[in-house]
Amino acid sequence: MRRYVIHRLILMVPTLLLVILTAFVISRIVPGDIAQSVLSMQGINPESSSYPTEYMRAYTSLGLDKPNFYFSVVPDYYPENLNAIISQDTRSYIKTLLRQKYSYNEIKNFLDAKEALIKELDTVKVEKVVQFKTALASHTGWDDLESTALPTPEDPVLARNPQWNKYSESWQILKDSRAGFYMPKFVWHGTQNQFHSWVKGIYSGNLGHSIKDGRAVSFKIRQALGWTLILVFFNMTISVLISLPAGLAAGYYNGGRFDRWSGILWLALYSVPVFWLASLLVTFFTQGSGDEWYRIFPVPGTWHTEDNIFGFLLENGSQLILPVICLVANDIAQLSRLVRDNVINQKSKLYILMVRAKGLDDYQVMKKHILPNALIPLITAIGGKIPSSLSGALIVEVIFNIPGMGRLMFDSIRATDWNVVFGIIIIISVFTIFFMLLTDVIYAYVNPKIQFN
Repeated sequence: MRRYVIHRLILMVPTLLLVILTAFVISRIVPGDIAQSVLSMQGINPESSSYPTEYMRAYTSLGLDKPNFYFSVVPDYYPENLNAIISQDTRSYIKTLLRQKYSYNEIKNFLDAKEALIKELDTVKVEKVVQFKTALASHTGWDDLESTALPTPEDPVLARNPQWNKYSESWQILKDSRAGFYMPKFVWHGTQNQFHSWVKGIYSGNLGHSIKDGRAVSFKIRQALGWTLILVFFNMTISVLISLPAGLAAGYYNGGRFDRWSGILWLALYSVPVFWLASLLVTFFTQGSGDEWYRIFPVPGTWHTEDNIFGFLLENGSQLILPVICLVANDIAQLSRLVRDNVINQKSKLYILMVRAKGLDDYQVMKKHILPNALIPLITAIGGKIPSSLSGALIVEVIFNIPGMGRLMFDSIRATDWNVVFGIIIIISVFTIFFMLLTDVIYAYVNPKIQFN
């Protein structure tokens, strides 16, 4: 068995790495600038005089100046690492010109010549020169360089300035460097890249910091995960305790009165939308909507945190009843129907006819033969429901104001807090892989006929 578990874990590692890689790629293509978002959280606006300096500091501290991956394949006129350009405006200019297929080396020479010209003009206080310097510094002719005219000075003395001549020459050389045909270039960056740092952070439990409030992503997920696990535990426990015997009875006595009435009840529960059922329960059974005798549950949202589970349940148990009912109502219908259909299928097998011919009574047939086989699809369903419930209870958590994983995911997407969103995705992926493995192991204990190969 140990060899089987190790083998399964090895097979699941590529799946987890693929999920991590996908989350990383999406995190790099979502709209917005991470460094700019961090500065906005700190109250530093782009209009501030210290913004360029603070932006460069945040950009490098977050490791955004490193390459994205271990290697890159780019056109031959591209730089090896575009992220190494720390200045936000300069990087934006260069990206615009690169998309027009201009050579990076000529772009850099042109921008250096422009900066040198502006510095030289800083010492001249002539009005025409000051106006030209201002126009040159704010020049935005980047979207279509081919059809853009070069800003020229009106002062003839300035037009003969060596620095101006160097600037105008670099402009012309840049326009002539436009590539009509280019070859791909392979660049190896090694381990000094953003993805490698991201994976190392995940391995050490560091998922980054929230852009919304600056708290550690792992801390926010750990807080929300506790609430959701409590909901999932009560939901799965109650659902299995009800659906398993109900499904066994309905399937074994197929077509009987219990099978017909339970089928109608489960279908009715399954047909009720979760958000509608949750809204009805809040409206008619909480104390904030009136003083009738049936309003016995407290208003949702006033949750208490305790150090131990017993104190937590004592303080919040009455508020957990309604959200658990919403989750259980839907899952009972699915699981009981699944058990019922599988029991009916097992009853039609020839081995059931044979064991009856040997003299086994109904209890022995159910316990020793039908039940082990009927539990297999139930275990599979539960193994898939537990990880999906970590984010799938979104509607219930929002309506009952439960600070769980679903609510955290919802709030993070609305606030474009992508660090938290991708952290939740990774955690859910880890839970999914773990429960897939656990489900396979439980199979053999439920039904000894299943062997580890």
